Amino acid sequence: MADIDKFAERIILKLSTTGDGWTERIKQLIKDWAAAGMSEDEIIAKLLKELSLGGTLFEGIMGSFGNIAGEMVDYVSVEQVHEEWKGINRWTWVTVKDADRCDDCAERDGQVKTWEEWEALGLPGLGATVCGWRCRCTLEPG
Repeated sequence: MADIDKFAERIILKLSTTGDGWTERIKQLIKDWAAAGMSEDEIIAKLLKELSLGGTLFEGIMGSFGNIAGEMVDYVSVEQVHEEWKGINRWTWVTVKDADRCDDCAERDGQVKTWEEWEALGLPGLGATVCGWRCRCTLEPG
């Protein structure tokens, strides 16, 4: 049950911070449109258009939530690896050694830490590195 609670907490945190970001963007748009002289009715009409299926705000919001879904899949994958290798005390950060790896991952490549230390620093693919959830790194036992 603790794993489910941890997973649920992670999802709630991601959704709330993403939602807060979109709230601020929408508030700023409303201020900008009002400052540009749009009436309240025009602003409402524009917001409804932007938030409709296919509108730029709707697409952006849905894209953000799609990214969260991808992050959660990565999180479950990382947790499954950890569960399969229960009892292993040391984990090595392994990165793809190509031009697309980020500086954070390049620096962590080959470092060995406990699972708890990696969790505190940030597990691969969970947003703690410059490449975020697109991270292709892994933690390998040993």
